[in-house]
Amino acid sequence: MKKIVVLILALCLLLPSLALAAVTAPGTYPITDTPEELSIFTTITAVQEPYEDDYQTKFYEEKTGVKVNWLTYNNNEIATQYNLSLASQEYPDIYAYHQEPASWMELIDEGIIIPLDDLIENHTVYLKKYLEENPEIKALMTAPDGHIYTLPQVRYEECESTYAQKMWVYKEWMDAYCQATGNAIPATTEEFKQMLIYFRDNDMNGNGDAADEIPLTGTYSRWSSGSDPLFYLMNSFIYCPFTFLVADENNNITTPVVEDAYREGLRYINDLYKEGLLYEGTYVQELTQFRAMTSVAKDAVTVGAAAAGYPMRLLTQGSGTTWADYQAMPPMKGPDGTQIAAADYVNFVYLYTAITSACENPELAIRWMDYWYSDEGMGWYLYNGLENVDWKWIDEPSFGGGDKSIVKITNRENETWLSYARPVLTTKESWLNMAAAETPNNNYLTGIKAAEVYMPYAQYTKLPQVVWCNDLDLTLEMAELTSLIVDDYIISASTQFIIGTRDINNDADWNDFLKGLEERGLERYLEVCEQYYFGK
Repeated sequence: MKKIVVLILALCLLLPSLALAAVTAPGTYPITDTPEELSIFTTITAVQEPYEDDYQTKFYEEKTGVKVNWLTYNNNEIATQYNLSLASQEYPDIYAYHQEPASWMELIDEGIIIPLDDLIENHTVYLKKYLEENPEIKALMTAPDGHIYTLPQVRYEECESTYAQKMWVYKEWMDAYCQATGNAIPATTEEFKQMLIYFRDNDMNGNGDAADEIPLTGTYSRWSSGSDPLFYLMNSFIYCPFTFLVADENNNITTPVVEDAYREGLRYINDLYKEGLLYEGTYVQELTQFRAMTSVAKDAVTVGAAAAGYPMRLLTQGSGTTWADYQAMPPMKGPDGTQIAAADYVNFVYLYTAITSACENPELAIRWMDYWYSDEGMGWYLYNGLENVDWKWIDEPSFGGGDKSIVKITNRENETWLSYARPVLTTKESWLNMAAAETPNNNYLTGIKAAEVYMPYAQYTKLPQVVWCNDLDLTLEMAELTSLIVDDYIISASTQFIIGTRDINNDADWNDFLKGLEERGLERYLEVCEQYYFGK
């Protein structure tokens, strides 16, 4: 009997070693001696091929020996599916899903995601090297308890995400307007209105129907990278970032929505709406509905101007109309001369990918993700494939002005994963090395090129990028107040003023809006924001 007990104990001690034996040495491939599987929860779009059998999945399954069971959802359903996953306690091995710090802290407190420090130290090559060379990124990724729970997704996006509040105008229509009227490209809000009136009153697409033109539209979403026209237009009246928060040199935080200039901006947008210049469906349509209007053949174009942060949010290429057919409008001067491009950070650091406690082989999971921090791994995100197979270096000028550049051999953008599906790492050189000729067909290069017109008018946020906050209660309170005051009230009330269900010209309606802010705790919200961002 004693021998049996000793044997059982020995086997128990051996089990962890057996699990680790299935994973090969860091940096070698395949990463497992025997066929293994991982489940990954992430986002997908309608234009992507199912991840189960796309080009990138086939490549990486063969390289690693690991089959992925993909749990993919579109943007409209992923939040619900994520909550269902948590409620059912049926966790995947990996959550590749962006969360705010407060949400990740809850998962940490409940033991749903695991610390990665030892896994990174003992089972990675590329990620370990990156964190050693970039201690500031490591510091940002480290949670208040001193551990790393999520892998860094770091994107250098100056001129791309930094200047996200863009307005795009269909060039053929704008050229026709300028030629017919003798006017220049609009430089003021009044000139912009006159151009939209021309779009409305003329059969711009020549189909014999002068009523199907949509002068201006976008989508109803604050976080959809500038797709709500309010943000681009409002910055001709007052500095208005996505957060609705403005910090000064003394770290005091205020909001523009209580200012007279914000009210004037709403008056202007309401006037566009009343004149039939701002499409009434703007404030009910999702991104897919919006792009269904813009992603059409050139003889079927109906949209003259549209708010969109990125080319890929403006339209889906392939139907005939392309990103090159639209021109990014510089910030316009408002009545008092205000002309601002609200700008965010140069580098973006996200809390993105985490391994859950349900993962039976976390060593396998971290090895699976380590590859994406290698130069070869980054090439999949940047150039959609492998060097000399899907992209190559050529002796032609680069986007950044170099003699050599990178050009794509294949077009596999929809056959590879979105950035959400695994960690992402980019650098400034990543984009500058692309061939200048690739610009019209590349979302990022087109976005960077377009954003150059916004750089001279940039007003950067003075809010520091906070990845983790040491005070969980403060983080939760800020998240709750942001939802209550910004998402549920400011956005809703602003839309009501724009479409006229509240009268922007009625002092009683405006004062009622301001009173609602006070009742919902605006003063406390600003105090919490100052504590969160500046430790005041």
